[in-house]
Amino acid sequence: MRVATLITLAVVGVGLVSCAPKGPSVPAPQWVTGASQYAPSRYITGVGSGTTQDIAADRARNDLAKTISISVESSERSKTSSGAGGYESAFSSAVNVRVNQTVGGVEIVDRYYDDASKIYYALAALDRSKSAASLRAELAQKELEIDALVAEAEDDSDALGKLRALNAAGALLGDRRSIAALLAVIDAMPSSAYANEGRVAAAKRALLRSIKFSVNGNYEGKRLLNEAIGAAGFTLTQQDESDYSAVGYYKISVNAENGWLWATASLLIEIVDYSDGATKKTETVEAKESSQNEQTAKERALEKLRGDLTAKFYEIIAK
Repeated sequence: MRVATLITLAVVGVGLVSCAPKGPSVPAPQWVTGASQYAPSRYITGVGSGTTQDIAADRARNDLAKTISISVESSERSKTSSGAGGYESAFSSAVNVRVNQTVGGVEIVDRYYDDASKIYYALAALDRSKSAASLRAELAQKELEIDALVAEAEDDSDALGKLRALNAAGALLGDRRSIAALLAVIDAMPSSAYANEGRVAAAKRALLRSIKFSVNGNYEGKRLLNEAIGAAGFTLTQQDESDYSAVGYYKISVNAENGWLWATASLLIEIVDYSDGATKKTETVEAKESSQNEQTAKERALEKLRGDLTAKFYEIIAK
Protein backbone atom coordinates (compact mmCIF):
# COMPACT_ATOMS: atom_id res chain seq x y z
CA MET A 1 0.00 0.00 0.00
CA ARG A 2 2.83 2.37 0.90
CA VAL A 3 4.57 1.61 -2.40
CA ALA A 4 1.37 2.33 -4.36
CA THR A 5 0.95 5.63 -2.53
CA LEU A 6 4.52 6.70 -3.35
CA ILE A 7 4.02 5.83 -7.03
CA THR A 8 0.81 7.83 -7.13
CA LEU A 9 2.48 10.87 -5.54
CA ALA A 10 5.38 10.61 -8.01
CA VAL A 11 3.03 10.56 -11.00
CA VAL A 12 1.07 13.53 -9.66
CA GLY A 13 4.34 15.36 -9.05
CA VAL A 14 5.45 14.83 -12.62
CA GLY A 15 2.11 16.10 -13.86
CA LEU A 16 2.42 19.22 -11.73
CA VAL A 17 5.92 19.91 -13.06
CA SER A 18 4.84 19.47 -16.70
CA CYS A 19 1.89 21.80 -16.22
CA ALA A 20 3.92 24.49 -14.44
CA PRO A 21 4.27 27.80 -16.35
CA LYS A 22 7.61 28.42 -18.06
CA GLY A 23 9.85 31.31 -17.13
CA PRO A 24 9.33 34.60 -18.99
CA SER A 25 10.87 34.66 -22.56
CA VAL A 26 12.77 37.66 -23.90
CA PRO A 27 10.21 39.94 -25.58
CA ALA A 28 10.69 40.51 -29.32
CA PRO A 29 12.08 43.93 -30.24
CA GLN A 30 9.76 46.26 -32.14
CA TRP A 31 11.63 45.89 -35.44
CA VAL A 32 10.61 42.23 -35.65
CA THR A 33 7.02 43.31 -36.17
CA GLY A 34 7.83 46.24 -38.45
CA ALA A 35 8.59 49.20 -36.20
CA SER A 36 12.23 50.33 -36.03
CA GLN A 37 14.20 52.79 -33.96
CA TYR A 38 16.21 53.62 -37.11
CA ALA A 39 14.70 56.77 -38.64
CA PRO A 40 13.70 56.21 -42.32
CA SER A 41 15.13 59.63 -43.16
CA ARG A 42 18.60 58.41 -42.16
CA TYR A 43 18.46 54.65 -42.74
CA ILE A 44 16.96 52.04 -45.04
CA THR A 45 16.31 48.83 -43.14
CA GLY A 46 15.54 45.20 -43.90
CA VAL A 47 14.37 42.34 -41.66
CA GLY A 48 15.10 38.66 -42.18
CA SER A 49 14.38 35.43 -40.33
CA GLY A 50 15.58 31.86 -40.55
CA THR A 51 16.70 28.74 -38.77
CA THR A 52 20.28 30.06 -38.43
CA GLN A 53 21.83 33.47 -37.81
CA ASP A 54 23.48 33.46 -41.23
CA ILE A 55 20.22 32.72 -43.04
CA ALA A 56 18.46 35.47 -41.12
CA ALA A 57 21.26 37.96 -41.94
CA ASP A 58 21.23 37.09 -45.65
CA ARG A 59 17.45 37.47 -45.77
CA ALA A 60 17.64 40.82 -43.99
CA ARG A 61 20.06 42.13 -46.61
CA ASN A 62 17.87 40.71 -49.38
CA ASP A 63 14.84 42.42 -47.86
CA LEU A 64 16.74 45.72 -47.79
CA ALA A 65 17.88 45.24 -51.40
CA LYS A 66 14.31 44.48 -52.50
CA THR A 67 13.07 47.67 -50.85
CA ILE A 68 15.65 49.74 -52.75
CA SER A 69 15.06 47.97 -56.08
CA ILE A 70 11.29 48.49 -55.86
CA SER A 71 11.81 52.18 -55.09
CA VAL A 72 14.16 52.60 -58.06
CA GLU A 73 11.77 50.78 -60.39
CA SER A 74 8.83 52.88 -59.21
CA SER A 75 10.79 56.09 -59.74
CA GLU A 76 12.02 55.09 -63.21
CA ARG A 77 8.60 53.87 -64.34
CA SER A 78 7.09 57.21 -63.33
CA LYS A 79 9.65 58.85 -65.63
CA THR A 80 8.62 56.45 -68.39
CA SER A 81 4.96 57.39 -68.06
CA SER A 82 5.89 61.06 -68.33
CA GLY A 83 8.02 60.39 -71.41
CA ALA A 84 11.32 60.99 -69.64
CA GLY A 85 12.95 57.60 -70.09
CA GLY A 86 12.49 53.85 -70.08
CA TYR A 87 12.80 50.97 -67.64
CA GLU A 88 14.10 48.32 -70.02
CA SER A 89 15.22 44.92 -68.76
CA ALA A 90 18.94 45.65 -69.29
CA PHE A 91 18.72 48.72 -67.08
CA SER A 92 16.73 46.78 -64.49
CA SER A 93 19.46 44.14 -64.37
CA ALA A 94 22.18 46.79 -64.04
CA VAL A 95 20.31 48.41 -61.14
CA ASN A 96 19.88 45.06 -59.36
CA VAL A 97 23.59 44.32 -59.70
CA ARG A 98 24.41 47.77 -58.31
CA VAL A 99 21.94 47.33 -55.43
CA ASN A 100 23.42 43.95 -54.50
CA GLN A 101 26.91 45.47 -54.48
CA THR A 102 25.69 48.29 -52.25
CA VAL A 103 23.97 46.08 -49.65
CA GLY A 104 26.53 43.27 -49.75
CA GLY A 105 28.50 44.74 -46.86
CA VAL A 106 25.57 46.27 -44.99
CA GLU A 107 25.87 45.89 -41.23
CA ILE A 108 23.54 43.69 -39.21
CA VAL A 109 22.69 46.07 -36.40
CA ASP A 110 20.48 43.85 -34.23
CA ARG A 111 19.56 40.19 -33.77
CA TYR A 112 16.84 38.31 -31.92
CA TYR A 113 16.21 34.63 -31.18
CA ASP A 114 12.67 33.41 -30.49
CA ASP A 115 12.91 30.48 -28.04
CA ALA A 116 9.37 29.36 -28.73
CA SER A 117 9.66 29.07 -32.52
CA LYS A 118 13.43 28.45 -32.60
CA ILE A 119 13.74 31.17 -35.26
CA TYR A 120 16.50 33.76 -35.61
CA TYR A 121 15.77 37.33 -36.69
CA ALA A 122 18.19 39.94 -38.06
CA LEU A 123 17.94 43.67 -38.75
CA ALA A 124 20.07 45.20 -41.53
CA ALA A 125 20.48 48.97 -41.78
CA LEU A 126 21.96 51.07 -44.58
CA ASP A 127 23.23 54.51 -43.58
CA ARG A 128 21.88 56.81 -46.30
CA SER A 129 24.54 59.51 -45.95
CA LYS A 130 27.52 57.12 -46.05
CA SER A 131 26.14 55.17 -48.99
CA ALA A 132 25.27 58.38 -50.86
CA ALA A 133 28.82 59.70 -50.42
CA SER A 134 30.23 56.47 -51.87
CA LEU A 135 27.83 56.55 -54.81
CA ARG A 136 28.61 60.21 -55.56
CA ALA A 137 32.33 59.41 -55.71
CA GLU A 138 31.62 56.49 -58.05
CA LEU A 139 29.41 58.73 -60.20
CA ALA A 140 32.15 61.35 -60.49
CA GLN A 141 34.71 58.72 -61.52
CA LYS A 142 32.34 57.31 -64.14
CA GLU A 143 31.82 60.79 -65.61
CA LEU A 144 35.59 61.33 -65.86
CA GLU A 145 35.90 58.08 -67.83
CA ILE A 146 33.05 59.09 -70.14
CA ASP A 147 34.54 62.55 -70.68
CA ALA A 148 37.85 60.95 -71.68
CA LEU A 149 36.14 58.70 -74.24
CA VAL A 150 34.18 61.64 -75.71
CA ALA A 151 37.45 63.57 -76.08
CA GLU A 152 39.05 60.51 -77.69
CA ALA A 153 36.18 60.29 -80.19
CA GLU A 154 36.54 63.97 -81.06
CA ASP A 155 40.29 63.64 -81.64
CA ASP A 156 40.24 60.37 -83.64
CA SER A 157 40.45 60.92 -87.40
CA ASP A 158 39.21 57.39 -88.18
CA ALA A 159 35.41 57.10 -88.25
CA LEU A 160 35.41 53.55 -86.86
CA GLY A 161 37.78 54.68 -84.09
CA LYS A 162 35.33 57.45 -83.24
CA LEU A 163 32.50 54.93 -83.18
CA ARG A 164 34.38 52.56 -80.85
CA ALA A 165 35.04 55.39 -78.39
CA LEU A 166 31.43 56.61 -78.48
CA ASN A 167 30.15 53.06 -78.11
CA ALA A 168 32.31 52.56 -75.01
CA ALA A 169 31.08 55.91 -73.67
CA GLY A 170 27.49 54.78 -74.24
CA ALA A 171 28.09 51.62 -72.20
CA LEU A 172 29.53 53.69 -69.34
CA LEU A 173 26.53 56.02 -69.56
CA GLY A 174 24.37 52.98 -68.84
CA ASP A 175 26.44 52.33 -65.71
CA ARG A 176 26.17 55.99 -64.74
CA ARG A 177 22.41 55.92 -65.13
CA SER A 178 22.06 52.94 -62.78
CA ILE A 179 24.27 54.68 -60.17
CA ALA A 180 22.28 57.92 -60.48
CA ALA A 181 18.96 56.05 -60.15
CA LEU A 182 20.17 54.31 -56.99
CA LEU A 183 21.52 57.57 -55.59
CA ALA A 184 18.18 59.29 -56.16
CA VAL A 185 16.49 56.71 -53.93
CA ILE A 186 19.13 56.61 -51.20
CA ASP A 187 19.76 60.36 -51.05
CA ALA A 188 17.06 63.01 -51.04
CA MET A 189 19.32 65.23 -53.18
CA PRO A 190 19.35 63.92 -56.78
CA SER A 191 22.53 64.06 -58.84
CA SER A 192 22.98 67.06 -61.11
CA ALA A 193 22.39 66.81 -64.86
CA TYR A 194 25.34 65.47 -66.83
CA ALA A 195 26.24 67.40 -69.99
CA ASN A 196 27.54 64.43 -71.97
CA GLU A 197 24.36 62.39 -71.37
CA GLY A 198 22.70 63.68 -74.52
CA ARG A 199 25.87 64.53 -76.43
CA VAL A 200 27.04 60.92 -76.72
CA ALA A 201 23.78 59.62 -78.19
CA ALA A 202 23.47 62.57 -80.59
CA ALA A 203 27.09 62.28 -81.72
CA LYS A 204 26.70 58.54 -82.29
CA ARG A 205 23.55 58.97 -84.39
CA ALA A 206 25.23 61.66 -86.50
CA LEU A 207 28.37 59.57 -86.90
CA LEU A 208 26.42 56.50 -88.00
CA ARG A 209 24.69 58.48 -90.75
CA SER A 210 28.02 59.94 -91.88
CA ILE A 211 29.77 56.56 -92.27
CA LYS A 212 29.21 55.36 -95.83
CA PHE A 213 29.42 51.71 -96.81
CA SER A 214 29.48 50.07 -100.19
CA VAL A 215 28.80 46.33 -100.44
CA ASN A 216 30.67 43.60 -102.31
CA GLY A 217 30.87 39.81 -102.25
CA ASN A 218 28.73 37.00 -103.60
CA TYR A 219 25.02 37.42 -104.27
CA GLU A 220 23.55 36.28 -100.93
CA GLY A 221 26.39 37.89 -99.01
CA LYS A 222 25.62 41.28 -100.54
CA ARG A 223 21.89 40.89 -99.82
CA LEU A 224 22.55 40.09 -96.15
CA LEU A 225 24.99 42.98 -95.72
CA ASN A 226 22.66 45.48 -97.40
CA GLU A 227 19.93 44.66 -94.86
CA ALA A 228 22.26 44.66 -91.85
CA ILE A 229 24.04 47.92 -92.74
CA GLY A 230 20.75 49.76 -93.23
CA ALA A 231 19.28 48.37 -90.00
CA ALA A 232 22.38 49.47 -88.04
CA GLY A 233 21.91 53.09 -89.15
CA PHE A 234 24.85 53.42 -91.52
CA THR A 235 24.56 54.95 -95.00
CA LEU A 236 24.69 52.69 -98.09
CA THR A 237 26.27 54.20 -101.19
CA GLN A 238 28.23 53.44 -104.35
CA GLN A 239 31.78 52.17 -103.99
CA ASP A 240 33.51 55.34 -105.24
CA GLU A 241 31.58 57.41 -102.66
CA SER A 242 32.08 55.09 -99.70
CA ASP A 243 34.36 55.27 -96.67
CA TYR A 244 34.40 51.50 -96.23
CA SER A 245 33.59 48.48 -98.30
CA ALA A 246 31.75 45.63 -96.58
CA VAL A 247 32.57 42.36 -98.34
CA GLY A 248 30.38 39.33 -97.63
CA TYR A 249 30.95 35.71 -98.66
CA TYR A 250 27.95 33.52 -97.90
CA LYS A 251 27.98 29.74 -97.90
CA ILE A 252 25.78 26.95 -96.58
CA SER A 253 26.40 23.25 -95.89
CA VAL A 254 24.12 20.38 -94.87
CA ASN A 255 24.95 17.35 -92.69
CA ALA A 256 22.80 14.45 -91.53
CA GLU A 257 22.68 13.83 -87.78
CA ASN A 258 20.42 11.26 -86.07
CA GLY A 259 17.85 11.29 -88.83
CA TRP A 260 17.78 15.09 -89.15
CA LEU A 261 19.36 17.36 -91.72
CA TRP A 262 21.34 20.20 -90.17
CA ALA A 263 22.12 23.24 -92.30
CA THR A 264 24.95 25.59 -91.30
CA ALA A 265 24.80 29.03 -92.91
CA SER A 266 27.82 31.32 -92.55
CA LEU A 267 28.85 34.76 -93.70
CA LEU A 268 32.49 35.83 -93.78
CA ILE A 269 32.62 39.62 -93.45
CA GLU A 270 35.56 41.85 -94.32
CA ILE A 271 35.49 45.58 -93.66
CA VAL A 272 37.94 47.34 -95.97
CA ASP A 273 39.00 50.99 -95.79
CA TYR A 274 38.25 52.30 -99.27
CA SER A 275 40.89 55.03 -99.06
CA ASP A 276 43.89 52.70 -98.70
CA GLY A 277 42.52 49.17 -99.20
CA ALA A 278 43.46 48.08 -95.67
CA THR A 279 41.29 45.42 -94.04
CA LYS A 280 39.95 46.88 -90.79
CA LYS A 281 37.96 43.90 -89.54
CA THR A 282 37.26 40.26 -90.36
CA GLU A 283 34.33 38.44 -88.76
CA THR A 284 32.33 35.27 -89.39
CA VAL A 285 28.68 34.94 -88.37
CA GLU A 286 27.12 31.45 -88.35
CA ALA A 287 23.68 29.97 -87.81
CA LYS A 288 22.59 26.33 -87.62
CA GLU A 289 19.06 24.94 -88.05
CA SER A 290 17.52 21.53 -88.72
CA SER A 291 14.68 19.84 -90.56
CA GLN A 292 13.93 16.50 -92.19
CA ASN A 293 13.71 18.40 -95.45
CA GLU A 294 16.96 19.79 -96.87
CA GLN A 295 15.46 22.92 -98.42
CA THR A 296 13.57 23.75 -95.24
CA ALA A 297 16.74 23.34 -93.17
CA LYS A 298 18.60 25.71 -95.51
CA GLU A 299 15.84 28.31 -95.39
CA ARG A 300 15.70 28.19 -91.60
CA ALA A 301 19.47 28.55 -91.28
CA LEU A 302 19.49 31.50 -93.69
CA GLU A 303 16.69 33.25 -91.78
CA LYS A 304 18.44 32.75 -88.46
CA LEU A 305 21.68 34.08 -89.93
CA ARG A 306 19.83 37.13 -91.27
CA GLY A 307 18.35 37.88 -87.85
CA ASP A 308 21.64 37.32 -86.00
CA LEU A 309 23.57 39.49 -88.46
CA THR A 310 21.06 42.34 -88.22
CA ALA A 311 21.31 42.21 -84.42
CA LYS A 312 25.12 41.93 -84.34
CA PHE A 313 26.35 44.09 -87.23
CA TYR A 314 26.56 47.32 -85.25
CA GLU A 315 28.54 45.57 -82.50
CA ILE A 316 30.83 43.98 -85.09
CA ILE A 317 31.67 47.42 -86.44
CA ALA A 318 31.77 49.27 -83.11
CA LYS A 319 33.82 46.86 -81.00
